[in-house]
Amino acid sequence: MDGYLLLVVVHVMAAIIGIGPTYFSPVLLRSGQTTEQLRISFRLGAILELFPKIGGSLAVLSGIALVIIGDYQFKDVWIYCSLAIYVLIQMLVIGFAAPRQKKVFNWLFDQAAASQSSASPPGDYNALLSQVRTIHYVATLLGIALFVLMIVKPTL
Repeated sequence: MDGYLLLVVVHVMAAIIGIGPTYFSPVLLRSGQTTEQLRISFRLGAILELFPKIGGSLAVLSGIALVIIGDYQFKDVWIYCSLAIYVLIQMLVIGFAAPRQKKVFNWLFDQAAASQSSASPPGDYNALLSQVRTIHYVATLLGIALFVLMIVKPTL
């Protein structure tokens, strides 16, 4: 196996391993959970967050390397759009979902834990969870578009 093909394999595997677990977010953040169920979901989510951090970074770096040593160019529509979608996903998850998620996390593990409440979260926290869930659904759809672009590689 030559170096380029090995890099393609690394890139594809890093993308699958890095992005794949993020598709569990809407399931972990589903509505109707009790406080205890949400705590478990948030703990699992914290573990799953490691995959996009490592795998996603490796996918981006290996993708850039593939462009540099391969026949593709950064001005190719599918590469440009893929990078734009990746940045948009990061902005949505880090800039919009994470701050809301942190508020719910703090409530779950501080206030609710102190009162030993097992009921559903109060309305304002349910609203935050709903916003986070919606953001993750959008990020999931964008992730699918990202995979489609990398598979189809459309040109203009």
